Amino acid sequence: MKKLFIFVVFASFLISCSSTNPLIKDSKDVLPKEVVEMGLYFGMRESDFLDNFKYEDKSTSFGFRNIYTLKTKHPDIELISLYFDTDDNSPLYEMIILYPDEEKARQAGIAVLGQPNLNGTEWMFKRNNSHDIKAWNYQNKLIVTALIPNTEWYEEMYGTK
Repeated sequence: MKKLFIFVVFASFLISCSSTNPLIKDSKDVLPKEVVEMGLYFGMRESDFLDNFKYEDKSTSFGFRNIYTLKTKHPDIELISLYFDTDDNSPLYEMIILYPDEEKARQAGIAVLGQPNLNGTEWMFKRNNSHDIKAWNYQNKLIVTALIPNTEWYEEMYGTK
């Protein structure tokens, strides 16, 4: 009986440690592993971010979004800027990942997203069970956005909230 109890407790622990948030799993598919390993994911609420991360800088000058800057310990990623919407639970909808140079940013995008599939320079992924993703490189940055309703890029892509 004692062995059965230990097994049940251990199995419950393993199940509780697995991700129940589908956004976390989906973010793994579209973000560099170094970013995922930090615990960042699209749809993360701003309050959860503030409870679990120490940021370098915050900008609220746009009104419709809050921007936080994180330093990383990874040698190829200098900074990550995180864009949180200010409405609807303040979800994380955009990450700008700063690399030392353009080539590293380009290679990081290809490594996680494959060859660009939109205009030869951008990525666009329609997904049934999660938010669509749009990404591109700009200079030494990889910019990845989740098209979450009521956020900046959703409105830009689909013209509606």
